[in-house]
Amino acid sequence: MRTSEQIKTEIEEKFGFFPPFFNQAQPAPQVLENLWQQTLSAYVDNPLPTLFKEKLSAYLSRYCDIAYCLVCHSCTLYSLGMKAREIWELLKLPSPMETDIEKHLEVLAHSPEMLSVPSSNAELEEGIFYCTICIFLEGSQAKRCRMELQRLLGSVNYQYLVSLIAYVKTCHLWMEAHPDLAYEADKRVRDNMDDLVDEEPRLAEFFDNYSEKVKCDRQSRAEQQTEEALQRARTAEANNQELEQEIIRRSQAEEALRESEERFRALVEHAADAFFLHDLEGRLFDVNHRACESLGYTREELLNLSVPDFEINFTSEELASRWKQLARGEAIALNGVHQRKDGTTFPVEVSIGLLELGSQQFILALARDITERKQAQEKLERTLSLLRATLDSTADGILVTEKGKIVSFNRKFVEMWRLPESVVVSQAEEQALEFVRDQLKYPECFLAKVRELYGQPEAKSLDVIEFKDGRFFERYSQPQKVGENHVGRVWSFRDITERKQAEKQLLHETLHDKLTGLPNRTLFMDRLRHAIARSKRHTDYSFAVLFLDLDRFKVVNDSLGHMVGDQLLNAIADRLETCLRDEDTIARLGGDEFTILLEDIEDTSDATQVAKHIQQELTLPFHLGGHEVFTAASIGIALSDPSGSPCYERPEELLRDADTTMYRAKLSGNAGIEVFNPTMHTQAVALLQLETDLRRAIERQEFRIHYQPLVSLSGNRIIGFEALLRWQHPERGLISPAEFMPVAEETGLIVPIGWWLLREACRQMQTWQEQFQDNPPLTMSVNFSGKQFLQPGLIEQIDQLLQETALDPKSLQLEITETMLMENTEAATATLEQMRALNPQLYIDDFGTGYSSLSYLHRLPIDGLKIDHSFVSRMDVDSDNLEIVRVIATLAHNLGMDVIAEGVETIEQLAQLKALNCKYGQGNFFSKPITNKAAKGLIAMEPQW
Repeated sequence: MRTSEQIKTEIEEKFGFFPPFFNQAQPAPQVLENLWQQTLSAYVDNPLPTLFKEKLSAYLSRYCDIAYCLVCHSCTLYSLGMKAREIWELLKLPSPMETDIEKHLEVLAHSPEMLSVPSSNAELEEGIFYCTICIFLEGSQAKRCRMELQRLLGSVNYQYLVSLIAYVKTCHLWMEAHPDLAYEADKRVRDNMDDLVDEEPRLAEFFDNYSEKVKCDRQSRAEQQTEEALQRARTAEANNQELEQEIIRRSQAEEALRESEERFRALVEHAADAFFLHDLEGRLFDVNHRACESLGYTREELLNLSVPDFEINFTSEELASRWKQLARGEAIALNGVHQRKDGTTFPVEVSIGLLELGSQQFILALARDITERKQAQEKLERTLSLLRATLDSTADGILVTEKGKIVSFNRKFVEMWRLPESVVVSQAEEQALEFVRDQLKYPECFLAKVRELYGQPEAKSLDVIEFKDGRFFERYSQPQKVGENHVGRVWSFRDITERKQAEKQLLHETLHDKLTGLPNRTLFMDRLRHAIARSKRHTDYSFAVLFLDLDRFKVVNDSLGHMVGDQLLNAIADRLETCLRDEDTIARLGGDEFTILLEDIEDTSDATQVAKHIQQELTLPFHLGGHEVFTAASIGIALSDPSGSPCYERPEELLRDADTTMYRAKLSGNAGIEVFNPTMHTQAVALLQLETDLRRAIERQEFRIHYQPLVSLSGNRIIGFEALLRWQHPERGLISPAEFMPVAEETGLIVPIGWWLLREACRQMQTWQEQFQDNPPLTMSVNFSGKQFLQPGLIEQIDQLLQETALDPKSLQLEITETMLMENTEAATATLEQMRALNPQLYIDDFGTGYSSLSYLHRLPIDGLKIDHSFVSRMDVDSDNLEIVRVIATLAHNLGMDVIAEGVETIEQLAQLKALNCKYGQGNFFSKPITNKAAKGLIAMEPQW
C-alpha cells in the first residue's frame, strides 16, 4: 500500500498543488487513497467535457457549507473560457422547480436520437443540465430524469454522468463529516479571482456574502454547542445536589437499604447509560444523572413521571409482555424512541432486567442514546448506497471475494458471466469457477492465474481472457485491505470484445489487399523473410517466388470500365488460389501485379510447373457482367538459391529479381515465363543506369538529330528529310535508338524528348526552306510516339510549335505507327481529324507490321502509308516480301494515298519500286542518316539517282 506522502506527490503532480480538500485524509493512507482514486475515476479522468463538469460542480457547490469550494469552481470556469457575466448568471440561478423540470423533460422526450455532452443544441444541453441537478437533489421527478437521460445519452455516457453526480455527493458528505476543513487557494485561483471580479463586480459581493453566511452559520452552531454544554453542566450539578439530598432522605427513611443503595447509586451515577427503575405499572422509582440529562428533566420532574410519558409507543400491553418475559428469566434487549421534555425525540437501545429489592420486584432499564450511531449508520448506508449505485452503473463487472466466498458483486458481473441465480445465491467461489470454466477457451490458464494471485496477496494483475464464443474480457485484480491486513481480493472484468474485433479487423486490413482479400505486400514480405530464415537453418529447404503481371489489363479497364476490371482481378485471385497448396502464399502487390511464394520445392521444375499450370488456367475465359474476357500473365520466377549467386539475405532482393525476370518475360511476348539468372540483374542495373542517364541527357542537351533524305522515285530528287534521333552519351558515345527508345517509352521520357525533336526538326526545315527556294518546298518527316499522341492538349501544342518555328504546316509530315492507331481506332480517328485541321501531312509508319483493319483504314484522315523496311530491304531476294510490297502499294493507290518505301538498299529494289509505281523512297541507297551540315551540303548538290 502506498504511503500518504506518495499519494500526495501524485496529487500535486496532477493539480500543481495539494488541494485542502484532501487534508483531513492524510493521517489515514487508505482513506486518502480511496478518496483520490474516486476523484481520479469519477472526476479527473471522467471523459465528460471539463466545462460541463465545472459548471455542474459550481452550481451544486451552493449546497455545500465550505465557501471557497464555490470560488474555486468559478475561477476554473473563467480559465476555461466562460465570461464573468455567464458565471454570475449560473450561480444566481434558482433551484429548478417541478414545472421547470417538466418543461426540460418535455424537450428531451421529443429528441429522437442519442445526444452527447455537450450538445450542439443549446436547449437540449440546458435540459440535460437541469435534469442532472434534479437527480442530485433527489426531486420527485428524479426517476423520470434518470430514464430520459439514459435513453438519450446511451449507457456509457449516462454512466459517466452518474459517476460525476455520485462523486459530487461524496464530496459534500466528506465536507459535512469534516466541518473544520478549511480552504487555502493557490496562486492560480487568486489570479483568476482578480480578473473575474474585475469583469463582474457583483461576483465579489456575492462571494463575500456567501463566505460571511458560511462563517455565521459555523459561529452560530459553535455558540449553540457551547451553550448546550454549559446547560448540561449546570443541570448535572443541580441534579447531583438533589440526588445527594434524596439519598439522605431515603437513607433516613430506609436505613435497612442504606449500604446497598450507596453502592448501587455510585455504580449507577457513573454509568454512561441512562438508568430507569420502575415498578410493574411503569411508575419511576429511581433514575440516574444520565437519564435526566438525556430527557431534559430534573430528577424530581422525572420521578413524577411514568415510562409511557417519555417512551414513544409504550403501552400497558407492552409492559405486560415485558413482565412475562422477565418472569420467565429471559433478558430483553430492544430499540425504542425516547421523547425529551422539549418534545424532540432520539433513538435508544434498551436493556431490561428484573431487580428484587427486599420483597418488591422492579424493572431495571438501561437506555443508551444511539443518535450518533444512527447517524453514522445512516451515513454509512448512504455511502454504501452511493458505492452500490456507482458499481451498478459502471460498465465493468465487479467481484469481491474473501476466503473462498463471494462477498460482493454488481449486476454487470452476473450479466457478463451469465451466472444462474443458484450460483449467485450460494456465494461459493468454487461453484462459480466451476460454472465459468466451461465458457473459457483456456480454462486451465484462467484457474492457474487465480491460484497464483491467491498465493500472492500483495500482487496486482491485468490480463485478457478469451471465451469459446469469441468474447474477450480484460481482467484486473488487486488486493482488498482493511488497514494493513489483506482480507480478500477485488476483481474487475471489462468486455473488450468489440475492441479486439476492431484490432483484428485493423490488422487484417493492414496485412491484406482490400479488393481481393489476399495478403498484401507487407504480409508477403514478412512470410518471405521467414522463408529466407528457414532456408538458412535447413539446407534442404528451397522455395521460389513467382511475380505475375497481367497482359493487356489496361485494355479491359479502358474498354469495359474499372468495375469490370476489379471483378476480373477478384476472379483471377480465386483462380490462382486453386493452383496452389495450402502452405503457399499468394499476394496482390497492387494494380495487376500478383506474387506467389512456393514453399518447400525440390527444384526449378516445381516452380515452372506451377507457372505453366497458372498459364493454362488463365487461358480459360472469364464471364464478367455479360462480357467474356480473356487474359494472360507474364511470369518471372526467382529461386531461393539461384545458380551462380549467393543465397538471398533480404526479401526485397528476391522480389526485385522476380520482378526483373517478369519484365524480361513480358518483353519476350505475352504469357511468357522466365527463370531468373544473375545476368538479368546485371542487365537490370544497366537499364536503370541507362534511365538515369537518359533523364540527365535532356538537361545536358546530349541529343542530336540526323536527317535521312526522302526521294521522289519519279523525279529522282530529294523532296524532304526524316528527322532521326541520336544520343551522344558523354562516356559511351553514340547510343542507338534501339537501345534507349524502349526505356524512353516505358518511363514517359519520350514525351519531352519527342517535343524537343519535333521543335528542332521544324526549326531546321524552316532554315533550309529560307536557304533553298525549292518548288515545291522541302518537307520534314517526324515520328510521333504513342504516348505523345495520347497527351492532352496535343493539337494546341502542335499549333503553338508551328507558330513558334514559322514552318508552313504543309511542310510537316507526321508519322504515327500502325499499331497505336489500331488499338483505339475511333479515338485515333477523332484526334487525326483535329490534327488534319492544322494541315500537316499524316502518314502511317511501319505499315504492314501491325494488324490494320481495312474497314477502318479508309476512314482514317491520312495522306499516305510508309512500308516498313523489313519488307523493302529483302524484296529483291524474297518473292513473298515483293508481293507484300505490291499489295500495300496497290492498296494505297486504290485509297488515293501516297506510298513511301523505307529501307531501299540496292538499285534492284529501286527498279522494283518504280515498277510498282511507288511514289517515294528512303534508305541507305540514297543516303545514310547524316548531320544537318551534311544534309545542307546534299541539298546544295541536288543529286540524281
